[in-house]
Amino acid sequence: PISQPITMKTEISFQSADHTFRIFGDLYFPDDFNENASTLLPGILIVSGSGPLDRNGNAPTMKLNTSNRFAEHIVSSRSAERAIAVISYDKRGTGKS
Repeated sequence: PISQPITMKTEISFQSADHTFRIFGDLYFPDDFNENASTLLPGILIVSGSGPLDRNGNAPTMKLNTSNRFAEHIVSSRSAERAIAVISYDKRGTGKS
């Protein structure tokens, strides 16, 4: 059986450098991460390839999208010694961005 990813996911957004648009994405933490603790957590930023891809790797022009759950896989497949956070985001003009 395939196990479900064990993660905490929070939608985030940030303003572009020139303040003309906002970029939206998701921030993933291991489910046992205490964000009130003073522990630093390493992170990975997922940068999509070419084309208008959203934070899940889907393109609006494709008839079949597979919802790339790469970020959830990275967070859930770690061991306690390798806990990491992951950010994935919608490219400008896709998803909510």
